Parts: sequence; structure tokens; C-alpha cells
Amino acid sequence: MGLWFCLYLPKSKLEDHSHNYYEFYFFLEGNVSIEIAGERRPLQYGDVVLILPEVAHHVVIHDEEMPYRRFVFWISKEYANQLMQLSQAYGYLMQQAAVTGKYIFHNDRISFNAIQTKVFRLIEEIHSNRFGKEAKISLCLNDLILHLNRTAYEQEHPKSQKEE
Repeated sequence: MGLWFCLYLPKSKLEDHSHNYYEFYFFLEGNVSIEIAGERRPLQYGDVVLILPEVAHHVVIHDEEMPYRRFVFWISKEYANQLMQLSQAYGYLMQQAAVTGKYIFHNDRISFNAIQTKVFRLIEEIHSNRFGKEAKISLCLNDLILHLNRTAYEQEHPKSQKEE
């Protein structure tokens, strides 16, 4: 499947680096900025960052006394391509990042809570030993990725009152 998940709590500056996979980054707290493709942006609670394969990036920690927390998960290019073959809706964030250079998607607390719920459900399933675990992980992951794409799309294309 090409999925990795972790919660990082580093205290030092990370050096510029890149990966051959997609990195989804969910910012929780800290006084940090992220530099992606040479452009530095401050992060705030609820930000979702998508870093494309082979794009140089690193985090800059401005206050090492303040806790720095985020969830990060990675998916392989192959898995992302499989999803986009199912539906182009899975690739909206990836296309936005590739075409416009937009890597950071802001969320209010309610939207970010919904994202965190899906993240926690995925983590719980990864650590379970229940029947159908692999199928459920795939469903949870696909649901999370589609939810992220839908949320970003709807933020950028708000419905008019007439449509609602």
C-alpha cells in the first residue's frame, strides 16, 4: 500500500530534504514555519500541508521551549496514482500543489477536528488485530484522503446561498 504514519516531537531544526513519496502533515502546535521549495510560511493550528515527491522542504522551529507537535503520514506515488485512477477527486490537493505551488491548506477548529477523527480512526485500525484489518486500513486511508481533497475544494469553491 505504501503508507507510513508517525507523530513527531523533534526539538531541533530539520535540514532541507525531499522524499520520493507524498507527505501529508497535520500541524497541531508549536512556533514553527515550514519552508517548501524555498518559500517559508508560518504554520497555525489546523494547517494541513501536502509536500509533493522530490520537493525540498524543512521545518524551522522558532521557539524550542514550546512543544512542537504534528501528525505526518506518507503515501507512495504508486498508491496515489491508483487512487487517482479510481477518481480524479483523490488528486485535487496534489494538482493544486503541483500547478499553483499551494502546499498549505488552512482549517478552522471544527474542520480540523473532523480530520483528526479520521486520522485517529486510521491509527487505531493500523494498531488493531481485527478481522479485515488490511481492508479497513485501505478504506480509512481512502476516506481520509478524499475528505482532505473535498475540504480543500469546498474551501476554495464555496457554495452560494442559492446553491445551499
